[in-house]
Amino acid sequence: MFLTLEDPRAKIQGSRDPLGAQPVWSGFGRHLVSNLTTVSNSVRGFTVLLLGRYFGELLIGDGRAEEHDALPIFLRTEQLCAYARFVVNEAEDTRGIERVRKFLNDSRSIQIEDGPEGWILGDQKTYGLWGLFSVPARVSGLLADGPVGLTDVARDFVENEYVPHLKPVMDRVIRLVRHGGPVDATKRNPVMKAMAAAMPPTQTPNELAFYGSYLRDASRAPGQHRSHRQQTLASLLARETDLNEWVGRRDIIALAEASKAEDAALAHNLRRVTRLEALLAPADLIFDFMLTRHGQAPSAVASALRDRWGSQVPNLDSRIDELLPEIADLTTSDLAANARVLDQALHHGDYETAVLTLLDWNREVMARRNAAPWVELSNGILDVRYRGTESELPSGDDLAFTWRNSYFLNSLKHVTAEIGEAA
Repeated sequence: MFLTLEDPRAKIQGSRDPLGAQPVWSGFGRHLVSNLTTVSNSVRGFTVLLLGRYFGELLIGDGRAEEHDALPIFLRTEQLCAYARFVVNEAEDTRGIERVRKFLNDSRSIQIEDGPEGWILGDQKTYGLWGLFSVPARVSGLLADGPVGLTDVARDFVENEYVPHLKPVMDRVIRLVRHGGPVDATKRNPVMKAMAAAMPPTQTPNELAFYGSYLRDASRAPGQHRSHRQQTLASLLARETDLNEWVGRRDIIALAEASKAEDAALAHNLRRVTRLEALLAPADLIFDFMLTRHGQAPSAVASALRDRWGSQVPNLDSRIDELLPEIADLTTSDLAANARVLDQALHHGDYETAVLTLLDWNREVMARRNAAPWVELSNGILDVRYRGTESELPSGDDLAFTWRNSYFLNSLKHVTAEIGEAA
């Protein structure tokens, strides 16, 4: 997956992810889910994205707009779709729903505008569909390169599936997305009715086939060897897990076992994720705990961990060495070395070494961001610069099933729940 400036959340800032774990789990997650991100989990979100790109392409193509108008056209389309879906279809799963409600409470004559008076999010460009769905849509084979246009297959789908609903009001829709302005957000408004009809609460058979292929199965994502694999994974998720629940360790173990007969490589990648999370989850928990232990010695922190978790951290029996080269490729060789030391320390219940290793780990991650460590050792005690919130560590029994990272599986579960598994 190639990240661009259209996805600003891809760049981790100094105030987030103190152990630099996101590049690690996301890299391993890409062996499972090749196109979706943690936030691109709404099929209707992709529908709105396609419509916004389509209108921009249409207006720029016939000379009624310039390329720099593509983003404002998109943002107005996103607003119009949000109001239509909420007012007519009573859909509440749209990004920006709180502002949609607020504007409608103020007046049923709402403004479609590229600016604070119209934005349905505080920063609609960054945190709306343009910023968060463009990359996964492009990886899925739906968007052309650059800020304008769709792929041929996506354009054909929009023109056959959605445009017929909009034809009676197309001139008014085009005027709104090109120039903005007021619109009555009521069920009687033909524009609202047409937009909502194009995006019914449940997907049509054509939509199920289209989005099933491109989003759920990633049939056009780079690496064709993964295409059938993701379809297999989606089917297993539907059969082996509750699609309405977040993924957990028991789920991954069940998926790995169930996939052995269908796809040995998929089973292998699931086992790798299970082993990786057995390290990342307790590492995350320990570091969070350290942020609440200002002024304590590492030995005192280690004693508290031992009292809670016992003589060793579970699920670390198998060697982690097979994962280390990829961890190094995704981060640095130093971080991979820290991962190895931490893994051994937790396996043997050497919690003091674990605490000291996590100090080194955070220091290295923050140095690469030109930022200060969140916690350091000063005169033999923890000097916490970024104080954490007190929370109880899970018990040793609960730790065995703790799962902190998504590996993009929750998004695939959500999309599969909306579309269903492949026939």
